[in-house]
Amino acid sequence: QATLAEARFGAARRSDPPKIQPHPSAMSIALAFIVWLVPSILGVLPAVVAQGCASRGRIPDARLDKAPVAADAPLGEDEDCSALQLGTARLHDSKTHSAKVAMGKDVQAPAAAAVVPMLGGRETLNWWNLPVQRSQEQLEQCRKKLANETELGGMRYGFISGREAPELAFECTWVPGLSDQIPEPLRGVFWMNGNPLPSELMTMQNSQWFPEARTLVVPWSPFHWGWGGIDGTPPRDAPFFGLAYQRKPAMTILSSVMEHNGHSLTFEECPGGRRFPLIQAGAYCKKGSGKAPELTFANIGVHSFGNLSEEVHGQKYTLEKPAEGPSDLWLRGTYTRLLPSDPDCRKGCIEMGTYNFKRILDGEGKPVEPWYSEYMSYIGNANLAFWSGYTDSAVVDMYKEERLEEAFHLGWKGYCEKHPLSEFC
Repeated sequence: QATLAEARFGAARRSDPPKIQPHPSAMSIALAFIVWLVPSILGVLPAVVAQGCASRGRIPDARLDKAPVAADAPLGEDEDCSALQLGTARLHDSKTHSAKVAMGKDVQAPAAAAVVPMLGGRETLNWWNLPVQRSQEQLEQCRKKLANETELGGMRYGFISGREAPELAFECTWVPGLSDQIPEPLRGVFWMNGNPLPSELMTMQNSQWFPEARTLVVPWSPFHWGWGGIDGTPPRDAPFFGLAYQRKPAMTILSSVMEHNGHSLTFEECPGGRRFPLIQAGAYCKKGSGKAPELTFANIGVHSFGNLSEEVHGQKYTLEKPAEGPSDLWLRGTYTRLLPSDPDCRKGCIEMGTYNFKRILDGEGKPVEPWYSEYMSYIGNANLAFWSGYTDSAVVDMYKEERLEEAFHLGWKGYCEKHPLSEFC
């Protein structure tokens, strides 16, 4: 999922012709490794604090706007336990603040903010807000295809063979009356080839297309994302020796789902740009291409709990159609800003974490070659994990009533009461 954690693992492996590939410098790779290493070391601390809280009989609580605290302690009384962070399910306010610091005081409104006036008074668009919903029967049939079900933070996950995963993702996210309104090139199942994180598959079918704003809003929803490494079975050619596919870092990244980090893709003309010495966003697509209805360049926003009025990360993300390259191939650009006054990376940014975004099933669920066969060779015998729903129907009801903080709180509270020694509690 395009989250802040992506910056931790550096530039991605790629297997396509060099003429359409990013060329990260040695310095970029070194910086990416440092960005990954420091948080990884610091990431051990929450688990240590969790053990201390549990040993004193304090079950951590969870709030959206505060750090989790002991259930029997008022906010601020137990400093050790209140310092605990639930994996990467960070504070909504603190993440937004980080983005504002990275981008400067005068934060540019997200491109997707143009959609807000179309939401009937809301600023958020989550799966429960979509105009057409999947049936419970569809979701239940999909869930039955998963094995070894587990839970984290009030959410259910299950596993399926990576070779069967593309068809599952397609079938479980196709919604008649909704998916068929999305531009055809964005339907189907995409492989995040070379993503340095253990994110493998993504669909954008259970989403809403706003033609006036040329924006696709992709809420975080069951079965739209497939992770590898959660059960200790990384793909045979996992990037960076499979470091991110070990269970603990993979589960930490998985925990970011709790914030329902939705995505938005706002398409516009490709701005073009240079690749050296510092890259400009839009350097891979053909300058001037992408006039409606053509799609060649999109600004990607990441929105905690689907809030389209603000973004939660300071990095710049794009989706770019290479000027020269095979069909059904995109590049998912990841750029680190150097200047607060350059939110769109037009003066130059450091590229780290860009990867290939390859469509392996088309809008009819048919294999797209050569990417489908390439994916099958890559995935080997690895299993993928999918989020299949919630463990408590009360949490679902709260989300549908837009009681986001209460729902987030209740999901984690129930989980930590059942698993007080979990490293995420």
